[in-house]
Amino acid sequence: MSWDALVAVLLWGASFVASKIALAELSPVHLVLLRVSLGAVALNCLLLRGDGVTKITHLSRRDWGSIGLLVLTSVFLHQLMQIVGLQQTTAINGALLITLAPLFMFTLSAVFFGEPVTPSKVAGFLLAILGSTLVITRGNLETLKTSGHPLVGDLLIVVSAAGWALYSTLGKDLLRRQSPLPVVTMIFNLSVPVMAALAALSGQDLLSALSRMTWRGWGAVAFLSWGCSALAYALWYRALQRQDMSRVSVLHYLQPLVATLLGILVLSESIVWATIVGGGMILSGVALVNR
Repeated sequence: MSWDALVAVLLWGASFVASKIALAELSPVHLVLLRVSLGAVALNCLLLRGDGVTKITHLSRRDWGSIGLLVLTSVFLHQLMQIVGLQQTTAINGALLITLAPLFMFTLSAVFFGEPVTPSKVAGFLLAILGSTLVITRGNLETLKTSGHPLVGDLLIVVSAAGWALYSTLGKDLLRRQSPLPVVTMIFNLSVPVMAALAALSGQDLLSALSRMTWRGWGAVAFLSWGCSALAYALWYRALQRQDMSRVSVLHYLQPLVATLLGILVLSESIVWATIVGGGMILSGVALVNR
């Protein structure tokens, strides 16, 4: 088992609750901007403590192209989709649906890297899809027609899961040539101007939002930035560098368990039978895919 990946996944499990807390005081764009900005500061400090500065100057043109693609994938397909989705659904649903990421990883591996497609993997894929449908519909398709149903939020979380799978797959290739810390640091550094431009285009006043934040909001942002972004991303990429992607991604099972417990205890969220059964189907399906 990879302890690096385990710590990263536990931090990400708690991130769903922290994001909900921060979203009570910040817009999604501002939250992601603060997360990548403060995360970049922390990562650069870690980089300067070691020999990462030397390593980072040896990035090839191909490496820079890969990093640029990872920035766009991380910012738009993963982080923004997840935060906007969480604004419209529960932390528990978000954590359950994000565990679909290994299914997308399997699909990418099968299509681009020739990973064998066995009957058990197909069965697991279908089981997880049925489980996610159960979670999204709350066990009743008629609820999709009701006002206020978090369908859009749930679907955005699924898009975020696909974005994370693409991000991890692209990053795996890059890490065959580079060490994790310089790569993650550059991704965060380049994400800052991208998010700053997006925040400016949104027309929302960041300084005004910051002036209204409470200690609870700042604590959530700090946890998301330094724990879930800087530390967790560095640990995740180090794990990917040392082990097969399928072995590392299986630890995503723990995310919904952490998020569910914290969602109930911290946010007073409730769950229904469909959430429990559907979540079990998702986890079982992903387990079959990763066998």
